Amino acid sequence: MNLRAVYKGICLAGLMWATGCHYFVSKEKRVHEQVVAELLRLNLDSVDQYPLFEACDELAPKTEQKVCFEQTLLAHLSESFSHYEFLVTENVHDTLTVIFKVDSVGTVSLLKLETNARITDEVPEFDGIVEQSLKVLPRIQPAIKKGIPVSAKFSLPLVVNTRQHGSNE
Repeated sequence: MNLRAVYKGICLAGLMWATGCHYFVSKEKRVHEQVVAELLRLNLDSVDQYPLFEACDELAPKTEQKVCFEQTLLAHLSESFSHYEFLVTENVHDTLTVIFKVDSVGTVSLLKLETNARITDEVPEFDGIVEQSLKVLPRIQPAIKKGIPVSAKFSLPLVVNTRQHGSNE
């Protein structure tokens, strides 16, 4: 046998072994691996477009979209609280944090309300009112990432300012 033919055979076998395994992997598995790799490259904490209320301009810059979303949400929460009369034993001026999610179809859900004992003691129904207010928000267009509606988590400060019943402060 010719040594050159043996060498070519070994090289050909080595080449087939090195590249051949790739051809036996299913197309679905390769696509799945590419999707996973792309997701790892994405910054999932940022979105290309914020969730938007009808009054917000989807063509506005991202910073303006954020401001519109937050201001509309705060106005809605403020309107919701205006329907209640809270009787408190001492003045409360504090800021709490509302952590919520807007899912990929625009549904809002309260994840956490970071408050303190003073607010909880003075207005024990406060958490429930915030949660109910978020459930009855006007229609929201979900956040967009790479052209796809996505769920997004947000944190919003909420200032609580009450006066003690009968107080003139």
